[in-house]
Amino acid sequence: MLALAAVAAAGAAGSTGRPLVSVAGGVVSPGAKIVVRVSGATAGKRLRLYLRRWPLFMTATPILVGSVTPNRRGSAQLTFRLPELDANVYAPAACCSRGDFIAGHGLLSVPALPPAGFGPLGAPGCSPASPRNRDGTGLAQAEVFGTAVGAQLWALGATTPDGDSAALDGVIGGQKKIVFRMTSGVPNNFYAIGPDGSRVPPVWGPDAHAGSNWNRPGSEWGAGFVFTQPGCWQIHAGSPPAQGDVWLSIRS
Repeated sequence: MLALAAVAAAGAAGSTGRPLVSVAGGVVSPGAKIVVRVSGATAGKRLRLYLRRWPLFMTATPILVGSVTPNRRGSAQLTFRLPELDANVYAPAACCSRGDFIAGHGLLSVPALPPAGFGPLGAPGCSPASPRNRDGTGLAQAEVFGTAVGAQLWALGATTPDGDSAALDGVIGGQKKIVFRMTSGVPNNFYAIGPDGSRVPPVWGPDAHAGSNWNRPGSEWGAGFVFTQPGCWQIHAGSPPAQGDVWLSIRS
């Protein structure tokens, strides 16, 4: 588990202004120890502390993590274990009795875990390559689940419909279309990295799709790549702090 140190925030003694709520940002897994610091709050007035989806969606329910009562200097600290959360980005917040949420500082990115039917997440050097949907039928046989934090990343058409992990044959030198879905939206950063470390942009895309019969969460887009050599290819997509990679073995 990854333990996070708190971000220091100096508050003036006896402050009655708007409190500052902060955590140290980073990638955290459920069970990790999180430290929240509050400063500049009204002394003796209890604050409830929450995690909220980021960017702040009004429809997302805030997650209560505890409460604190600031000391005479308006400062307080809460340590808690991260609960089981979906793969999203979360920010701290505080709330008083009037229900007025105060947005905090620091972003926590929760990794995406492979669903049932998928093997271990892909890793550098394709050790292993990203997992294929082994239990899928039809279209789902060509699904791949990416290694991502703060979001889920899916790819369709990045594998042959057999085997345990992402692999393609007969694509070197030709244009290969791959369809992606990502719960954080169409990415700002999108490229491939070849086995020799060279960065390769798509020959077209990402082009957003208005509709699809591929039933996975997130925004969908397509892109074309030309794979120039065999080996392990990394396809990176993201809008930090949400980002992910598909690790793909190009065999021929």
